[in-house]
Order: sequence, then structure tokens, then C-alpha cells
Amino acid sequence: QSVTGLVAAGIEHLSGVKVPQGVVLQFVSTTLQLESRNRAMNEYLKTLITKLRKAEVYALLLKGQGIASCYEKPLWRTCGDIDLFLSDDNYNKAKQLLAPLATSIEPEEVYKKHLGLVIDDWLVELHGNLYSSLSQRVERVLDSIYQDTFYKGEVRSWDNGGTQVFMMSKENDVLYEFTHILQHYFHGGIGLRQICDWCRLLWTFRDTLNYGMLESRIRKMGLMTEWKAFAYFAVKELGMSEETM
Repeated sequence: QSVTGLVAAGIEHLSGVKVPQGVVLQFVSTTLQLESRNRAMNEYLKTLITKLRKAEVYALLLKGQGIASCYEKPLWRTCGDIDLFLSDDNYNKAKQLLAPLATSIEPEEVYKKHLGLVIDDWLVELHGNLYSSLSQRVERVLDSIYQDTFYKGEVRSWDNGGTQVFMMSKENDVLYEFTHILQHYFHGGIGLRQICDWCRLLWTFRDTLNYGMLESRIRKMGLMTEWKAFAYFAVKELGMSEETM
């Protein structure tokens, strides 16, 4: 899950610097592979969402291809697995529908309501909540995001080749992405791509985000220090706009 595609997109904007031909060819080869993989995933996502809806199972897309749409070149973002966010009922129905189609199934994390299934060579992860194992303060706000999404209808959508794919509202997506970064940071390891995803969300919706709500929920989570630390890194090391953070 590298940022090769993002670097390749940046190279296109270089001026006054001649990139060695060998390096250019390496990036061309890699980006062609990324495009092929992303197109295949988008097609499979259409098939999966359609299959679920026909069975009256309704899911939202987390991370992944939805965030890719926030990039200058969506097909150049390295894709991983397909993460679906579901209400309690839909989580159980999705398990029953998809488990028989899987070639392998990971052990279910009951507390997090998380189940990974390999279907048609794609890893599909079902999420019945957004819990992070960071703190109870964080989990309470993530519960609020669950309520916003499934009981208040606070969602946005992405047109995936004619198939409407729903995602969380932009503010809730930003908050979830940040807690997901911290979950990886404290419990395993983190890659630059995850930070770039968070930055791309903030940048894409910079003119319409409810910053007051974001700040209020970050403080309720007790994560303002962590937010400032990652914001400093994004601004000083990655060139992110300070105002956007």
C-alpha cells in the first residue's frame, strides 16, 4: 500500500528538473499496473454492491475506492481490500449471504463486529461498528457516527461507473479516517498512504467541511494532541495546507 502512484502524479508537475528516463519508465509501468488493479476492483465493487442490494442488504463503503475519488488521479491510488460498513441487521445478513461464497474466512472479531472474507480473490471486510480500541471516549463518538449514518441518513455517494455507492458524510469520514490512522499507529504500524488519504479528504472538502463540529468531536474523543501532531507532520513534511488542517 505504497504512495508510488501519488509520487508519479507529482512528477508530472515538476518543472526545471529532468527525471532520468529509467525512473520515468519504472513509474509508467507501476501506474499501468495500478490502473488495471483499480479498474478490476471498481468492477468487482459494482458486482458486490448490486448482489447485496438484490438481497436487501445495504452497505456503505469505508476508505478504499471512495477515498480514491478524492485524488487527482483516482486510479493511481494503491488499492487494498473492500471495507463495508453495515448496521446490525445488515451485518448479520451480509455474513449469511457472503460466507458461502468465500474461499476463506478470517476469525470474527466479535467486539468490533469485524469479519474478513476472501471472495473471488478479493478481501472483503465487513464492519458492524467502527470501534478502534483506543479509549471509551473515542468509542462513544464513533457510536455517534454510527447513529448519524444509519438513523439520521448522513451519507454521501460516489458514482462508480453507474452504480451509486454510499459512504459516510464527509465530516464523519474525516474523523473515522483519523481514528483508523491512530489505531494502526498505536497497535501495529502505519503507512504514508493512510495519512495521504486523510489529507486528501480534508483537501477535497476544505470549503464545505463543518470545522466546528470536527473540532468539537476531536475534543470529545480526547485526541486534539494527536490531531495536532499528525497535522504538523502533514504540513511540514508532506506540504499540506496549514489552513486545511
